[in-house]
Amino acid sequence: MRVEILYPQVCCLYGDKANMMYLRRCLPEAEFIETSLTDEPSFVREDIDLVYLCSMSEQNQEVVIDLLTPYRDRIRSLMDEERTVFLLTGNALELVGTYIEREDGSRKEALGLFGLHAVRQTPRRFNSLILADFLGAKIVGYTSRFSHSYVDEPDLYGRGTDVEAGGVSSPGAEGGIITKTARTGDGSRDPATLLGGETTKDGNDLAIMPYPYDPQMSLFTVVKGVGLNPDTTLEGILTPSVYATYLLGPLLIANPDFTKHLLEKLGAHTGTLPFDKEVQLAYEKKLAEYSKPGLDLE
Repeated sequence: MRVEILYPQVCCLYGDKANMMYLRRCLPEAEFIETSLTDEPSFVREDIDLVYLCSMSEQNQEVVIDLLTPYRDRIRSLMDEERTVFLLTGNALELVGTYIEREDGSRKEALGLFGLHAVRQTPRRFNSLILADFLGAKIVGYTSRFSHSYVDEPDLYGRGTDVEAGGVSSPGAEGGIITKTARTGDGSRDPATLLGGETTKDGNDLAIMPYPYDPQMSLFTVVKGVGLNPDTTLEGILTPSVYATYLLGPLLIANPDFTKHLLEKLGAHTGTLPFDKEVQLAYEKKLAEYSKPGLDLE
């Protein structure tokens, strides 16, 4: 097992480095590679099982985008072929979108791997505790950020090929980019799972997301708190090889069920986590607090 931690010198905010501290405990036999700002990432030429990128300053977001842009095709290939799992936490999620809109309205082009963009609101910091669903389990955490993410091209709604139940979408008309909506077998929308067909909190259709390769899902569905932006309950990005979320916590320590899922994805879970009793008790206490009726986490 080989795990690469990208740019820990600058990707070190909100205690996110603790995710890898905990993962080292979970995978004591694994090789952990810390890639500095002056190094070529190991995933470019070598087989890596997990690549981790976490929270950074807004200035360093642009530095990291510039560092990773030469390897965009390699990253896309690894994601397409499901050869490497990518775990992105905090505002690292924004780097794989199409662009980041700065406070003055100018744009920083991002890696363009997913059809969403971020809008900064500095110096307004947005803080929220979050309770969310993930594959039948509850997720707890918080977000602290200067930006929100939005689906690209909302005017594409209604165009392209819908994803039918059990079916596969086909390329849309524009440059091979596929568009999709979440649609169940009876033709109704199922907006809770797919970023394409995103909805507002009142259930109204918000947008349809174009995506460059595989079907794309939201990682979490928010029960309390905020999603990618204040108008959606959808949070993060989930594909067979990508887990990306704004959530902090640290995510892996705060959510033992999610950590077990990730380890199983890597083929490494043995059934018991390090400090299993302690992390489970902490999770259950936080979950009970977050689940109190009438508690507003925003």
